Amino acid sequence: MSRERLQFDGILWSLLAAMPSEDNRLKFDARSFQDQWSKIDSLLQATSIEIVTIAPIPGLFGNFPIQLAPGLELDSFTSDEVTRCVNMSLLHSFVQGQELIRAEQAVGVRYKLSDPKVAGDSQAEVPRGWFGHRATFESFLIVDDVLAMLRLFQSGTAECTGSLSFFDRWLLQGSTHTHHRKSRPHLFASYRIASDATDTLKQLWQLLTSGVLENHSFIEVALRRFSMAWERSLIEDRMIDLMIAAEALFLSGPGSRKDRGEMRFRLALRAACFVETAGMSRRETFGLMRDAYDVRSSVVHGGHMEEVNIIKKRSVSADVFTTAVGDVVRRAILKAIATPEIGQDNFWDDLIFPYTMT
Repeated sequence: MSRERLQFDGILWSLLAAMPSEDNRLKFDARSFQDQWSKIDSLLQATSIEIVTIAPIPGLFGNFPIQLAPGLELDSFTSDEVTRCVNMSLLHSFVQGQELIRAEQAVGVRYKLSDPKVAGDSQAEVPRGWFGHRATFESFLIVDDVLAMLRLFQSGTAECTGSLSFFDRWLLQGSTHTHHRKSRPHLFASYRIASDATDTLKQLWQLLTSGVLENHSFIEVALRRFSMAWERSLIEDRMIDLMIAAEALFLSGPGSRKDRGEMRFRLALRAACFVETAGMSRRETFGLMRDAYDVRSSVVHGGHMEEVNIIKKRSVSADVFTTAVGDVVRRAILKAIATPEIGQDNFWDDLIFPYTMT
């Protein structure tokens, strides 16, 4: 959200609007003038202005509010926030011909950030920020961060049409900025945060914003692509994103080009040794990720998921296959952010060959 200019005419009109009227004529009232001027003076004396960003996540359930960090929470929206979202086409009624917004739709992210007030034109460069710590003009990226965290935490449909930011000051209430996302929430979107999982969710947010992604950029790439995958309408696009995430994670680390031969085998082997997947043996994980690599290759060369022979031989639908791959990638990222030594020299070799050979 960019900075807003507070000029004389805006102050003048706010004073005029506070005056009472009789027969459509303004009437000066000393008390009304003083009350309004006190509000203006308070704003002018303030060293910062609070900016509020909200983003609906329809179908999100939990014991609200859930505070992820100071100023950042998952919560039910107020009636004013719902109205803002409807006016900006971020919330829609699922009942044709009616303007009814259900309670389970009016929930999502609320982010409050104090922006330093600047007198005159400031040419200072504003830092872009990082995961969970975004710059004021990129506050909409906080929504991307929260969605990525929710999708990483557990399976479920966490979708969002966009976000809007506005100043939480009466004199600047007309300044609203909207950021629309490409994804469109599904009618039956549902993401439930169990009451006993709230603390674990907060801990995951704290870990993701602790600097682990800045220190391991390949994990940040994997997380971003993993999150993007669940916004894709076409399952082929989803598979491509998931495998980009898998490659970023499992094919990371130093080494010359000649040492990176047979990507398919290396990716599948590392996934099998690194990820603990419920109900799957290492051999099964190896086979799944090896097949996933081949499916991705077929798709990027124009193939369709349902027509790929590998999936047909498994006797499962493309959706089931993609979901299984997504679960492996999700578990891998969760383990990676809690593994400080990942990415170091010989990490993968030491994982696969845990005993020193002499």
